[in-house]
Amino acid sequence: MVKILLVEDNEMKRDMLSRWLKRKGYEVFIAVDGQEGVNMATSESTSVILLDMSLPIMDGWEAAQLLERVRLSEDLSEAPQLYKVFKKEFKRLLEHLNSLPPPSA
Repeated sequence: MVKILLVEDNEMKRDMLSRWLKRKGYEVFIAVDGQEGVNMATSESTSVILLDMSLPIMDGWEAAQLLERVRLSEDLSEAPQLYKVFKKEFKRLLEHLNSLPPPSA
């Protein structure tokens, strides 16, 4: 099953997107701030990380940079795809995800 890490502090968006992804057949892990997202990204094996850029504790920019450094230092050949999401691009993200083929088990 394709695993997605959703890092989003907005409860409404987080709930809507996670339920939608689960209905599509994805396994979803949730983090509510940048630090939690980095911790989960380094401990869980995920295929995709959806990372809000405006997060508390550690913003999305810092989290993305840290994840890239971890990926390079550990030479991860199968690192998850990282999608940086800005608040104004949320609708566009949903449209893009909706156009993807369903995940294969």
